[in-house]
Amino acid sequence: MAKLTGVKTLDMVNGEITKVAYNGIEYVKVDGPAQAGDLALRHQSVNNLDITAGCFYEVAKTYEDKVLISDDVDDLAAHKQSVFSFFRKQGAVGYVKVTDRQPHEGDYIKFNDDFVAGLSWLTTGKYYRIIEIDEYGYPQILDDEEDTFDTYYTDYDVYERVGAFEVGDYIVPLPEADHHYKITNTDMKLAKVVKGYDRRINLEIIAHNDESRIGNVHGAYSVHFRKATPEEVEKYTAPKLKVGDYVRITGSMGEHDFKIGEVVRVRAILEGLTHKDQIMGENLDGGKYGYVYINDFVKASSEEVAEAKRAAKLAKLGRKPNEFKPGDIIIDEDFGLCEVAEVEADHGLTTTCGRWTSKHYCTLVSPVEQRFDRDSDAK
Repeated sequence: MAKLTGVKTLDMVNGEITKVAYNGIEYVKVDGPAQAGDLALRHQSVNNLDITAGCFYEVAKTYEDKVLISDDVDDLAAHKQSVFSFFRKQGAVGYVKVTDRQPHEGDYIKFNDDFVAGLSWLTTGKYYRIIEIDEYGYPQILDDEEDTFDTYYTDYDVYERVGAFEVGDYIVPLPEADHHYKITNTDMKLAKVVKGYDRRINLEIIAHNDESRIGNVHGAYSVHFRKATPEEVEKYTAPKLKVGDYVRITGSMGEHDFKIGEVVRVRAILEGLTHKDQIMGENLDGGKYGYVYINDFVKASSEEVAEAKRAAKLAKLGRKPNEFKPGDIIIDEDFGLCEVAEVEADHGLTTTCGRWTSKHYCTLVSPVEQRFDRDSDAK
């Protein structure tokens, strides 16, 4: 077949081709071993008499680390995979490098060969699924010994597995879905996979600009979608907000000066030309208000609300969380109800029972400032 003509570039990232079309079929750049039917792009830095650098060829067969392709003189010849980049038909399973976002749980990472060398618990070229992202933003994986491995201070790239959804996965459409579908395009904000077969999936619409579409089931090609991020899932599956609910601030695009992580009360839910998709929030003491865009908050859990209310009460007393004073009534995990006699500089407390305990095991029941059995001089 020789080099292919009519291959059109559809997408590029930092000067690197990431998607092409050939004979009306879209192919996406993948990482890893080639498969029969892939398109092979010869690297620009490599050339010989029968293969042209920068041109595409179709992979006829693969074996070991080589591919068989029909070269420029129509000979079926073997070439090392390392001198090509490979593109795969949309819908086939493969790995695509993630360059435009942070890694998420469910993505995959592949370690740099030099880093893996000499480590018995990691394999060169293997894709490891991210099982969680720790509080510092570092992916956690299961290594070859099934132990949790922290990727902090390691060298790796992040990949997304395309065309590989499982029943129950939440997905969102890619921009190219607008060219293929009238309903399950980018007007659809979230869907759930209810059936998968070959390259196609059945999906149930969870969120859509046209609310009459919600709950409908449609068929589509899996390659036109990606897995939804945890934030996207939470945004569209969380219970509807009402006035009086509490939210946790996650961003600062709106007209507010709440702190990231602060829990605020929903004072009003605003819709219209000026405040579409916003709420008016107020802090817990009612002294500060602000407009918050829907993308800048998530609904707060009951635990977060309880902790925020507790911190607000302490703030009115001029206290910080986990700050104790002599005369406080506390509950100690080991000794029960106690009164604080002395507060040490570090993390220790001495109670009127003569026992020493740690602040971390104590819960404030009644601050000394609010005890009616103590005169003002004792406060």
